[in-house]
This record gives sequence, structure tokens and C-alpha cells, in this order.
Amino acid sequence: TGYEPMEPVDITTMSYNVLAHNNSSQTYEDYATRMAKVVTMIRAYDPDVIGLQEVARKSTNYSHDWPGYLSGNLSEYACVRLDTQANNTSLMTIASGLMIMYKKDRFTLVSSGCKQFVSNATVDGKTDKDTDRWFQWVQLKDNQTGAVFYFYNTHLSIDPTNSNYTSAQKAAMGHIHRTNECQTLATHIASTTKATKCPFFIAGDFNTS
Repeated sequence: TGYEPMEPVDITTMSYNVLAHNNSSQTYEDYATRMAKVVTMIRAYDPDVIGLQEVARKSTNYSHDWPGYLSGNLSEYACVRLDTQANNTSLMTIASGLMIMYKKDRFTLVSSGCKQFVSNATVDGKTDKDTDRWFQWVQLKDNQTGAVFYFYNTHLSIDPTNSNYTSAQKAAMGHIHRTNECQTLATHIASTTKATKCPFFIAGDFNTS
């Protein structure tokens, strides 16, 4: 059975890519500075639900633990990590570093899940396969009003970097990947929300303009 349509409710959402790139060859501020600024920004805007991208865990490729830092310094939020949802500890990289945070005192988690994108892009007889990208979701109940809704979070593909492709082929393949991923996400949302009659939000880095 589905939920009854929501009455108007004020819910503040945020989407933010924390930029997990190591800065050894870049001109970004150092990690400690940027991580502190992200926490300050979130506290300033005070969103009810946040979709974060590039929340990379500490590993041989990433020198800092974004999920641990954010959850430890924003304890008023519950955190839903993609690697926990997928039961896959190899996730939480730049491509798959997805995390949803929601205010513990306002919302109750009803359900959650995730899905891996699988996209093939063929241009000029060359086929590129991208399986690095995912989307995640939570279904939340507002403790103040009883309203139930979905919140989705994703990070779509960039253009391929394979040197065997020309610049034009890379751009075309990237566009195809992102289109495929959007179609997969839209199909999932349409099926889920039709069954439950719940409204939804989408957060993410869509790597497009």
C-alpha cells in the first residue's frame, strides 16, 4: 500500500561534492582546511538532508577519511554510506564516494538502498563500458509531520580518459554514459514512487552544464 500524498512541509536539502582529489599536483587548499570548511558550511546552511559526493575513505589512493571526519564532526546527522549499503568495502572512492546525511532528531529511516550503473557507449565502432558509478537512496519519515519521502544521491560519469579515443569520441561517450545513467535513475524512481506515492528529492554531481 502507498502513503497518502504529503501536505506542504518545509524540508531543506543540500547537495555538495567535497572534492576528494589528493592535492599534491593541484592548487587546492590542503585537506585539513577544506574539510573544516565543509563542516562550517553545512552548519551555516543547516540542511535537514544532505547528498554528498566524493566522500572518499582513507586508503592508498586517498590520504584522508572524509566519511569518518564528517560523521565525527556532524554528530547531529545520521550517515548512510554507499559502501555499507552495498556491503562492498572497495567503494567510497572519488567515483563511488556517496553518503547521505539526515538530522537524527527530525527523521526516522524507513528504508534505504543503492544500485550500480552499468553503461555501454559505442562511438565510431569503439565501445566504452563504465561500471564505476552508483546511486543511493533513503526513504525518510518526518517525525514532526509524519510525511514520508525519498532522497536520492548520485555522481554521474565523466568523459572517458582512454588514450585510444579521440577528444570528440570521449565527449560523445561521456554524454551517452550520463544519458544512460539518467534513464536508469529515472526508471527506478518512477517505479518506486508510483508504488509508494511518495515524493522525492534528487541530489548529485551530474558532471554536465
